[in-house]
Amino acid sequence: AGFVALMVFLVLAPTSTIVPIQDLANEHRMYLSTAGVIVLVVVGVAAVLPRAREKLGWTHARMWWVATGAVAVVAVSLGVRTIVRNLDYRDQETIWHSVLAERPHNPRAHSQVANAYAHRGMDREAIAHYTEALLIEPSLWKARSNLGQTLLKYNSVDAAVKLFRDAVELKPNFFEARTNLGDALVTKGEIDEALEHLRRATQLDPDNPVGHNNYGRGLFAAGRYRAAERSFRRAIEFEPGPDVAATVHRNLGNALNAQGRSRQAIAAWTTSFELVPDPSVANNIGGLHLQEGRRAEAIPHFVAALRLEPAHERAINNLAIALGQSGDPDPLATPYRDVPGVVRAWARAYEIVGDEHRRGGRLAEARSAYTRALQIRPDQSYARQALDALDGAGSGSPGG
Repeated sequence: AGFVALMVFLVLAPTSTIVPIQDLANEHRMYLSTAGVIVLVVVGVAAVLPRAREKLGWTHARMWWVATGAVAVVAVSLGVRTIVRNLDYRDQETIWHSVLAERPHNPRAHSQVANAYAHRGMDREAIAHYTEALLIEPSLWKARSNLGQTLLKYNSVDAAVKLFRDAVELKPNFFEARTNLGDALVTKGEIDEALEHLRRATQLDPDNPVGHNNYGRGLFAAGRYRAAERSFRRAIEFEPGPDVAATVHRNLGNALNAQGRSRQAIAAWTTSFELVPDPSVANNIGGLHLQEGRRAEAIPHFVAALRLEPAHERAINNLAIALGQSGDPDPLATPYRDVPGVVRAWARAYEIVGDEHRRGGRLAEARSAYTRALQIRPDQSYARQALDALDGAGSGSPGG
């Protein structure tokens, strides 16, 4: 028995140090160490069975069946318990909920459940568990940062900044808290302090593209577009995954556009859109083409934005302007008539054409354009009001 006890502690020794571990008990730490206990039990039972058989007067056959039955009962019971326990391990959320069921005041369990909820977009539940975790253990720096990130989704910037500051104070070398604090300060317009934290984040994890991207965003907010461009290009050098790469190329396009380098901006935005299609990026590409007089090149990008988000108001407005500038929207819009959102832009384009004719005193042409807008989209209220104004006052401006 003494040897078995020694064996248990020897097996546990490699994973037992003076450095504190997060959990006092872990099932997997006992897998090997219990082998000695099992051997002791088997040897003990083997030694006791012959004496029990003699005392009870049982035959060998009867003893064999009893022993076999007992082993079967134990094996089935343990097997069922293993199956039930494995159900707890099917995902992170379930296992940590099982911990909470046993230990409702375990702060790490609350934090992990909150992470699972946040990953699923269940922010209200996540906030509740992060808060509970911090009430139990205020020094959980990662939970503070995660709670701050969740609150930012709801524009609770001041509360998020305080949580990020607390996390940085608790763990000065915590990259995520540094970069999150910097981002939140950029949102608040406190650019100088933001840049300090964002720069520090790039030093803490110099190979992390997210840090360089966020530092670039801070530099962009400060109006330092060339420096921002360098930071974004540095982020790209680390070959981030498609989601991060798309964000970085989008930001790079913004920095290039701010410097008046439109062709390079369009190239960067195009790369971003190819990585992760985003209606706002498509609208940006189209908008820059339109701004520089390339209407034919602009229109397909506005349509691409509307394919992704039919109610994208800026894309609808820009497409309407592009179609309206042609003076004859029908030929340009007809190929895209089945794309959701295009009909709104198409009708609005004829309103633009009608307004141009009305300002030039060409009332018959204005009437025709407003009428065409209503044919395309009968509930186009501005066109209806414009026609009423023409009928009532000849050249009066429509209301609304």
